[in-house]
Amino acid sequence: MAEPTPEPAELGAMFEALEAQLEAPVGLAEGLRQRSTWARSAALLGVALAMVTVISLGLRRVDLALHPLPRLLGTLAALAAAVLAAGLVVLRPVHRRRLSGWWVALVAGAAVLAPAIVSSLPAAHADHPASVIGVGADLVPRALGCFAFGLGFALTAVAAAYLLERSALRRRGPAVLALLGAGALGNLVLVLHCPIVAPIHQWAGHATVSLVLLVAAVVAVSWRSLGRG
Repeated sequence: MAEPTPEPAELGAMFEALEAQLEAPVGLAEGLRQRSTWARSAALLGVALAMVTVISLGLRRVDLALHPLPRLLGTLAALAAAVLAAGLVVLRPVHRRRLSGWWVALVAGAAVLAPAIVSSLPAAHADHPASVIGVGADLVPRALGCFAFGLGFALTAVAAAYLLERSALRRRGPAVLALLGAGALGNLVLVLHCPIVAPIHQWAGHATVSLVLLVAAVVAVSWRSLGRG
């Protein structure tokens, strides 16, 4: 049976409701998400660069002049590459074909492995008093300080991704990579800030930022899978 044709008055009311909805003020978050991919990418990159600038100008590591430059540049390049790759996937336009699971897994693996490898490297030097602390009885308090410092920057990046990603991180791939990319960014910030070079400190205070966010990503994926089931 054919559906009845709406009366002119009903059609007018429907168009008025639609017009009111289109003209309704848009909130800050929704307005940000409606920006172009280039604008959103620039904004997210700007957040990361602002963090690096703050650390470099006012909170940089005190042993910077003594740290082997090739090692430092290689470390920063590896972490930055992981952060950028994750950010590109997070803000990938929703109308484009979804990336294969292999690509997402590759980027996720890079975002997890880069901090782990950096933390596993031998001590870069022992030429500054601040570089040889953070072990023994000093391990836990120093590691907790670095963990809180790095996690704070990482969560700020996650919040920025939430405000800029089209679905507000409701899609599994962007949500996972926002968390893991933020973990790599937190480690990059710590490389610029913390002078302690002992691998045990690196693992306890730096890599744990990525590990905690990895656990959060696994929990988020599992929770959504259970919800769909």
